[in-house]
Amino acid sequence: MKFFSKLKTATAVAGISMLMVLGQQAIAMDDPDATVKERQMVMDNVKNTVGALSKAVKSGASSDEILAAADAFLAATASSVTVEAFKTNTHGKSTVKTTATEKVWTDWDRFEQALLDMENGAKEIQLAAAGGTLTSEDQLGVALKECGFCHRSAGYRAR
Repeated sequence: MKFFSKLKTATAVAGISMLMVLGQQAIAMDDPDATVKERQMVMDNVKNTVGALSKAVKSGASSDEILAAADAFLAATASSVTVEAFKTNTHGKSTVKTTATEKVWTDWDRFEQALLDMENGAKEIQLAAAGGTLTSEDQLGVALKECGFCHRSAGYRAR
C-alpha cells in the first residue's frame, strides 16, 4: 500500500512538469481550446492531490507519506502554474465545456489573490507535514479554505 501511495505521488509530481510545458504551448499557440483544457488539467491535478493528501491524513499515514502528498499538493498549486494558466481570457471563443464563469475576469484581482492564497495554504500544509504536526482533517480544511471560496462563495464556477 505504501508503494502505491508513493507511486501515485511521484506520478502527480511528474504531471506538474508536463503541465508547465503544456501551459507554455497553449499560451504560445493562442489556442482558446488548448488554453481552457490546460486550466482544466491544472485544476484537476490540484483536486487529485488534495484528495490524495486528505486520504493520507485520514488514514493516519506516516509523516513521510503525508509530507510526500503535501509536496505534491504544493507543486500542483504553485502560482507559477495556476496564475499563468488563467491569465489569458479566451473571451468565450473556446468550444470546450467549462464551469468557469465570466466573474473570474471581472473580479480578476480577487481571483488571483485566491490562487495565491491557495498556494500559501499549500505551503502551510507542507510545513506542518514536515514538522509532523499535520494530523487532522480540520487542519487540512483551514489551509484549503480558498478552494471553497472559488467553488462556492465567489461565483467563479457555474453549478
